[in-house]
Amino acid sequence: MKIYNKIALVVGIVLASSCTLDLREDPNAVQPNQVLPSLLLNSIQRQLPTIFNAANTSGAQMTRLLNGAGSIYQVATTPETFNGLWSTAYAGILTDANDLIKIADENGFARHAGIARVLQCYTLLLLVDMFGDVPFSEAFQGAGNFNPPADNAAQIYTYVLTTLDKAKLDLTTPATTANPAGYLNPVSPTINDQYYGNDYTKWVKLINSLKLKTFLNLRLTQPAAATTGIDAVLADTGGIITAANESFIWRYGTTTSDPDARHPRFTAQYPGGGGDYQSNWLMWHMFHAYNASNAGGPGDPRMRFYFYRQVAQNTTSSNELRCLTENTPDHYPSATPSAILDNPIAGRPPMGVAANHPTNSPTNPAWSRTFCVPTDRGYWGRDHVDPQGIPPDGQLRTAYGPYPVGGRFDNNSATGVTATVGMRGAGMQPMLMRSHVQFMLAEAKLTLTIANAVTAKERYLNGINYSFADVRAWSVNGTLGTSSVAASPNEGTTIEAFYSLNYVGTFTTPVRVATTGNLAALSGNLTVDGVTLNDGDRILVKNQTTAANNGIYVVAAGAWTRAADADVSGELVGQAVLVNEGNANAGTRWKQTTTGTITLGTTNIVWALNVSYTVDVNNYVASAEAAFDNRFAVSNEEALNYVAREFWVALVGNGYEAYNLYRRTGKPTGMQPVINPSPGNFPRSFWYPANYANLNNTVTQKPNLAVTVFWDTNSTNLNF
Repeated sequence: MKIYNKIALVVGIVLASSCTLDLREDPNAVQPNQVLPSLLLNSIQRQLPTIFNAANTSGAQMTRLLNGAGSIYQVATTPETFNGLWSTAYAGILTDANDLIKIADENGFARHAGIARVLQCYTLLLLVDMFGDVPFSEAFQGAGNFNPPADNAAQIYTYVLTTLDKAKLDLTTPATTANPAGYLNPVSPTINDQYYGNDYTKWVKLINSLKLKTFLNLRLTQPAAATTGIDAVLADTGGIITAANESFIWRYGTTTSDPDARHPRFTAQYPGGGGDYQSNWLMWHMFHAYNASNAGGPGDPRMRFYFYRQVAQNTTSSNELRCLTENTPDHYPSATPSAILDNPIAGRPPMGVAANHPTNSPTNPAWSRTFCVPTDRGYWGRDHVDPQGIPPDGQLRTAYGPYPVGGRFDNNSATGVTATVGMRGAGMQPMLMRSHVQFMLAEAKLTLTIANAVTAKERYLNGINYSFADVRAWSVNGTLGTSSVAASPNEGTTIEAFYSLNYVGTFTTPVRVATTGNLAALSGNLTVDGVTLNDGDRILVKNQTTAANNGIYVVAAGAWTRAADADVSGELVGQAVLVNEGNANAGTRWKQTTTGTITLGTTNIVWALNVSYTVDVNNYVASAEAAFDNRFAVSNEEALNYVAREFWVALVGNGYEAYNLYRRTGKPTGMQPVINPSPGNFPRSFWYPANYANLNNTVTQKPNLAVTVFWDTNSTNLNF
């Protein structure tokens, strides 16, 4: 009997020990090792645009890409501003990535691990660039550490560079049943890649482009390492982002049911008006720089894609626009008939080098529009850090256009916004565009000794041309082809109708690409203008040595055939066509100019470039090129001002990178001052979020906004 009692006692002790609960853990909660890896990856992918959008807001407001409120920099943002970004980054993306990487590494799910590492690195870069030192190495211990200390920001950058290399291995290693580092289990779960549609060559290009961006930020503090790093990136056979369909973007949809799939800036503005105020300074710059032309009027041709005017004329009512009763502040840039009066700290805006361009001409109308009203035709925003309240102007203020928010193209209709117009919110987040990469390389070439032979000017012009092409292509097509997801609603019909009003010709079905030179044979799935053609694609052949062979063709594996709508004389005479894709020809329109009877195979068929949008773009690029050449002859630093100016304009929708650019270079010069002449310190980094500074006992809130991130040693005074 005693022996049975002893056995019972031992069993009881064992059972009691095995049933002991850790009261710090919820027994009903799903544990990390119980979560499907693909669902974790989906969560990480969907949360990244949330923190990017928040960073875009604050960065854009400080760099004059959006209006910012407040009266001085100290209160233009507050610690509470960043609570949502911080919580999503730590409780969402970084925690999920930490769990997924462990699961994926243990089970050989290399592609899951690779994408998770890339998105983890992007998040860490964003946090460091916004705030400086932030927690990481001790941040995911749960109840084991409620107060993780901040890691040294420079060490996080080192971690990012190392981890991006590991991610590249994860994304390129072949499937194997062995278990070397980075191995890929052949039975890994299916991935729903919401960025690149499981095209891992594009992920490798993104990795290299992120390394470029990281090294560029290090150029002030570690120039030798930055040079070596960028040289290695450019020598890497995996390449960098150079094609539109390689850009790193997040696409939104049009679903209005919960959860709303539309761009958050569209939902804040289009259904009822209101929303963000556009930056008067950005609109002023774009309207006046280079005396550019835009469909017969002044302005950068991208303005109709960035902005939608709800009114076509400036208001004269101070009840609608209070600043109409106020004088231009004395510290704002202005001009007398004989001299331009700069803000002494900000300097002169880079607006062109011709004698009649704003940079050189005190009589240019730009100088009478630096405050309150930036143009003479209805562009309605607010000045930098403007403290005024909100009048009933929700259906009057300038709204977002189709790029990148998914709004309405400005075809001079001048009607109020609604939820059912334009792209209906099917916008995107431009997290790293191919134009951005080119501008970064132009900056690197001007400031470091980069071995790559491509010049700063070539990179600069690439950046400008890529921006024009992609802004328009997105708006016309509703996609950049980054994945196989179907195109979103687009403004193609409205845009083509607008640019065709003054064009004599009959538009036929658009072609995918157009040739840039003579083709040896009109057959097979060739790569033309950077686009690999598929069977059934339409192509405009316009450069044949034997001009009788020009025309619109349908691609096939064998010989191409003339398209059914362009294979008889009556169809070809006066025919016009839009080109949708291509490095050189995307967005261009061409007209067949041969008149009279056309005999196919005998009569020369000549295609001429359409005027209007393309001509406006070409004129703009020519002026921007002349400005670069003029200032480059003086110094690299002078040329950098135009690189920064064009990069800044191309960064609409990405205030995060604009904020990095502005702190790193102090350019473009001549930015609009705060209305208050004593604005205090420009935020060289942002306040720590309140829910971090107030609840973590290892951190102390920053004493002021002059605290810099570790890579920002630029001495330019931005306190104006």
